[in-house]
This record gives sequence, structure tokens and C-alpha cells, in this order.
Amino acid sequence: TDFEIAREADSPQQFVSNPIKVLHIVNSLGTGGAELMLVRLLEGMDRQRFESTVVSLLRIDTFAPKLHKLGIRTESLDIRGGATVISSAPRLIRLIKDVRPDLVQTWMYHSNLLGLFANRRAGNAPLSWSVHTSELDFSAYSLELKLLFKLGARLASIPDATIFTSYRAQQWHESLGFKP
Repeated sequence: TDFEIAREADSPQQFVSNPIKVLHIVNSLGTGGAELMLVRLLEGMDRQRFESTVVSLLRIDTFAPKLHKLGIRTESLDIRGGATVISSAPRLIRLIKDVRPDLVQTWMYHSNLLGLFANRRAGNAPLSWSVHTSELDFSAYSLELKLLFKLGARLASIPDATIFTSYRAQQWHESLGFKP
């Protein structure tokens, strides 16, 4: 009947010939708040409509087996310090070129910055940063994190979108120079 044809035409799967490829770049897959949020997001995503790949800057850890059970590809850059950050950049660029994502989603400061640079070299897919902290006491953190924060603030207008975990986090970051 006409009603059945119309109902079938409204099916979202009819319009998805190829899944949307999302490449997530995260600091680690260990136990942490942002990592858990990523896992929960991936558990709830329609895998017919979205094909996700997760790249961990550090070694593959706690949440990787759960992602594998979901059929999600995981890769590790196995970064262990400053020198391996530089040597891992070409590998991340190759991974982005290999996946050819429709969207690159980065998670936290380190991943935001490395993802920004690698994505621009790999073809510049739409990029979304995510920020998971508010009101850091910088006196308790390393000089490296302070410099990453300042660099992130200077580059915050480049990504196509920035997701903050709360309005308070957004206000705090913007008060310190993040201008998405």
C-alpha cells in the first residue's frame, strides 16, 4: 500500500548507503572519566549508521576488550614520552589517511592537539575537540600540561566544533583564552 511504501521510505537505514566514519583519538583506554564516556557513547551508537575507530595515544588498556566485543577497531600509538610523541605523528597521519574519516573526534588536551596537527596533514576531515575538565589547579600539574593548555587556547578556534562536558567547563576555559 501507499502507507507501507511511505513508511519504508522514512526508514533511516534506507538513506545510509555507507556508514559515517568517526575516528576517535583519546589519550588512553584506561580507567578514567573521559574514557568511560567514550565507551558509553560507542556502546549506544548505531553501528549500522556509524563506523568508529579508536586511536589511543598510550598503550591499549582496560576498555579495549569491551570495544573489540562491539566490533570497534582500536589502535595504539604507544606514546611513552616526548620523543615518541614526535615519532608517533606520522603513524597517526597514516591511520587517519587509512580510515578516511568523515569526522575526527578528539578527547582531552593531548589528543586535541595531536589530532589537530595530524588531521590537517592527513586531509583535514571535520574536527571536533572535547574538553573534560574545569577549574584545574595548575600548581598541581606539570609544565607540559600548562604549555599544552596555553597552546590549546591559542588554537581553539581551528576545530570545527568543541564539546565541553559542562557549561561551567566552557565558561572557565573561555575565561582563560579558549575561544572556540
